[in-house]
Amino acid sequence: MTVLYLRDDSRLDDMLAVERSCFASPWSREDIKNALSAPWLRCMGVFEDEQLIGWGCAGVTPPEARLMTIAVLPGYRRKGYGKTLLKALLQAAADTGCGYMELECRAGNLPAQQMYKTHGFIKVGISKGYYTDTGEDAYIYCLPSLPEGKPENDPYITKI
Repeated sequence: MTVLYLRDDSRLDDMLAVERSCFASPWSREDIKNALSAPWLRCMGVFEDEQLIGWGCAGVTPPEARLMTIAVLPGYRRKGYGKTLLKALLQAAADTGCGYMELECRAGNLPAQQMYKTHGFIKVGISKGYYTDTGEDAYIYCLPSLPEGKPENDPYITKI
């Protein structure tokens, strides 16, 4: 298992395939292209050999980070890929200077909620009807502190 930054659209088709296999309302091709080029987003992929198994994206606007998405191919779930992506995104956010992370999670997505709780996220609120495709509520989670940041590891930070 390898985790890499996704910095261009060379894996766009693979990312789109993962999205479509995971979500009833997946990110569009344009959404993913925009995420890959936005300087305030960090996209990462988890690979087995050369195959993209999953990807995730976090917004980084210090001091806050926001987990935007994590998607893992259905046949690879509950095997550590999502946890590995989450840890990598937490570290990437810390490397940019973020001190905490927030996220929204579907009220019905119990496996994701368990993963977040296992990693120290605390449920801090609810957003009624947040998901426009179904009207489902979102639980709002916060991880109040991130690991120690290592800015030298962030490929987006300009070295002087």
